Amino acid sequence: MSKARDLADGKFDTDTLVVDAANNRVGIGTASPDQKLTVASEGRLRLYRSDNTRYGDIYTDNSFLNIETSTDPIKFDGQSYIRFDTNSGEAMRIDSNRKLKMASGQRIELSGGELRLNRTDGGNYSKILNPEGASNASPLQLHSGAGLAIDISNAGYVTMPNQPSFSAYYPAKTSSGNTIVYGSTHYNTGSCYNTSNGRFTAPVAGKYFFTFSVLMGDSYTAAYHRVVFRVNGATTNYIYGDSLADKGGHTTYVSVSLSTMMSLSAGDYVTVYNEGLIPTYGTNYGQFGGFLIG
Repeated sequence: MSKARDLADGKFDTDTLVVDAANNRVGIGTASPDQKLTVASEGRLRLYRSDNTRYGDIYTDNSFLNIETSTDPIKFDGQSYIRFDTNSGEAMRIDSNRKLKMASGQRIELSGGELRLNRTDGGNYSKILNPEGASNASPLQLHSGAGLAIDISNAGYVTMPNQPSFSAYYPAKTSSGNTIVYGSTHYNTGSCYNTSNGRFTAPVAGKYFFTFSVLMGDSYTAAYHRVVFRVNGATTNYIYGDSLADKGGHTTYVSVSLSTMMSLSAGDYVTVYNEGLIPTYGTNYGQFGGFLIG
């Protein structure tokens, strides 16, 4: 108390600590406190833990009100909700169910960042990304735990790079009563098509599109050709289309093709099956392809 200038007014060291008894105000760093407690000149209010090992600071600079801690996280606890306002009113709140709600007319903007959505069990996550770059050709991307799922370009084109799809070729010469195996692929996104057994296995339940073409032999005048889709090896699959046709005495090559859409469960497999009496011809004529619609 040796530096007290005016004990009657409660001033200590000029304006280091000022007690305004008339207005019930205390000032730190100011001789004229205008609130119950006023800390001026970018002063910090430091709050120590009960064990005096760690602390939190509240202070202002030229731009912001800052809340900092030495180590501990920052926690806001509202019994009903926590509300965030600007000078124009409420902007958003977190309700008692921990749901974030934006006020009417407000929006969330992410500048060059990402919105990450974690699973409740801490497993894989999804994220919405606005990638940076000079061209910014893909202003919006949706990522899953497996990587890029949906990409939307500036022109509005939507692509799904990991959507299961394939295009197979080089069908093996196949006699009646056998699966036609297409031994090579142009592409096989998701590795769902097997070039060894000719099966496409659905990775997820959904609607799928399939198509095939194959060339049939020419030396069978008194026979018919029939190539169909089979699901899980079932023998009656004409509900997915039928290519039955009689050679009618002709000795020419015949190209057979068929397209269809079907609903599959995860783990179902689709094959192309030669159910006619004529074998396929060669190994360079035909293709088998398909993709997940949704």
